[in-house]
Amino acid sequence: MNIAGLAILIGVIFGLFLSAVLFLAVHTDGKLKGKYDEKQTLARGRSYTYAFYTTIAANLIMMILYAMNVPVPFEPYIAFFIALLPSGFVWGFFAVWNDADVSLNSKRKTMLRTYIIIGVANILLAIFFIATKTMYVDGKFSIGLISLLCGFMMFFMVAVTGIRERIRAKEEEED
Repeated sequence: MNIAGLAILIGVIFGLFLSAVLFLAVHTDGKLKGKYDEKQTLARGRSYTYAFYTTIAANLIMMILYAMNVPVPFEPYIAFFIALLPSGFVWGFFAVWNDADVSLNSKRKTMLRTYIIIGVANILLAIFFIATKTMYVDGKFSIGLISLLCGFMMFFMVAVTGIRERIRAKEEEED
């Protein structure tokens, strides 16, 4: 196993562990499973459906690029992640916009702070890769690109949440 493979394996295991810890911290009843009302459950189902179709489309595009030997500036393992990323944006946007991102037994502000902390950590890691000139090596992006993209996705979630909250506040003000 090469160093990149080991780093990804450790990152995935650490990410799953951290997710479990964060879920316990965010949920008010100390359980991993969120509680959703009917409207949220329907919206979550639609957001997962849209994300699924986005994943299929992105993977087909990536498959076509590789099948046609189109030179891509990243390793195949990064291509897998890049193909997954649009579905994260789609799920995140749709779920946040329809108030289905945070369960009834969760602390919304804590979840938002979590997005910010994860986003900052990933951007700082990407800056480290850029500063050490390891973001782009031998004509290909390294694993640091994944950190940069994850950071952007977290700040996208924060931005959509902020926009949605402002719209909700204006709607309540008008009523």
